[in-house]
Amino acid sequence: MFLITGATGNVGGELATILAGQGHAVRAYVRNPARASHLPEEVELAVGDLDDAEALRAACEGVDTVFFMQAAPSPAQAETLVDAATAAGVTHVVVLSSIGTVLHPMPVIGAAINARDEVLRSSSLEVTYLRPNTLTTNALWWRE
Repeated sequence: MFLITGATGNVGGELATILAGQGHAVRAYVRNPARASHLPEEVELAVGDLDDAEALRAACEGVDTVFFMQAAPSPAQAETLVDAATAAGVTHVVVLSSIGTVLHPMPVIGAAINARDEVLRSSSLEVTYLRPNTLTTNALWWRE
């Protein structure tokens, strides 16, 4: 089972749709179920936010891999995820990180994301870091 955070957004929503379409069991962790209506019906919903340790732990039950995406990089939320995932027996986290975490000098946003990533690096979880340079959908914000 995959748990997808950020499943109502561009990246998480597409990932949940692709995985479900390939026949994988998918659980979407959402704050607002009404915003998840675009997800395939076979995607299970778990309601909560990344600050809600109890809801996040329940969402991690029976999950093998978590796709971890945040609206803003928060080390505290990463700690909550690590604790919930570890308690539930999750073994692998895939985190949407940034190329900025490995640039020198490190840009301000890279430093913030790196602080969050350090929480994951310090955990006992197996972590895969996805480090895009930019996301094309961000260009829509810049068009004007």
